[in-house]
Amino acid sequence: MNQDILACADRVVSELRALGDPERAAGETRYFKDTVNCLGTGLPKLQKLEKQLFHNAEKTWTVAEAMDLCDVLLSHKILEVTLFALTFLARFAEQMGEAEFLRCEGWLRENLCDSWAAVDHLGPHVLDTVVCNHPEFIERIMTWTHSDNRWLRRASAVTFILLARQGKFLDVAYNIASKLFADKSDDLVQKGNGWLLREAGMTDPDRLQQFLLAHGPDIPRTTLRYAIEKFPKEQRMELLAATKRVRL
Repeated sequence: MNQDILACADRVVSELRALGDPERAAGETRYFKDTVNCLGTGLPKLQKLEKQLFHNAEKTWTVAEAMDLCDVLLSHKILEVTLFALTFLARFAEQMGEAEFLRCEGWLRENLCDSWAAVDHLGPHVLDTVVCNHPEFIERIMTWTHSDNRWLRRASAVTFILLARQGKFLDVAYNIASKLFADKSDDLVQKGNGWLLREAGMTDPDRLQQFLLAHGPDIPRTTLRYAIEKFPKEQRMELLAATKRVRL
């Protein structure tokens, strides 16, 4: 590992710690259902620090160096450090290819992005750009839907959220959503899937309604409630009733 990368990582962690607020950190930790190590830095301070680093690095850093920095920062397993790393990496997303994509998958698989906040940063702000440039990776993402790792499953959905909102990759979004209906117990995966469907419906609400009616009781109710949030109340009530599982 390049010593300059290691020194940069140490500086980032040190500065984020210095900007932290223990009281805020305690509140943020309670916000997550899982054990998440927080500094209480706050997003505006984090973004300002990241912008300063990128301003100094944008003309000289390569995507390989950005990936190496992420490797070091993610190993700390501190929320703000992770978000800093992924925010920085997003600036290099256009340069990412297969090797970088597989390293990102490894971070998810190895629980280095082990919170919904981290996954929701990596998927819609890094991997979606990679997918647009390399749609051949979609087949690989499809396999994440039945992974034992919850973060890979959530990432399979949230990677396409911003794209679905723009009306892109809708067939992929609905395919992924239908596969994730099999997840009956993990609310973070179910919520991520519902979020994806809600955004897909922003482009074509009729298609979303028909999709939900077609899959009916197979849809976890948490997913369904997220998916129909933007529908009028009367339509929401009708869909909840029409898709309810009949108990024998």
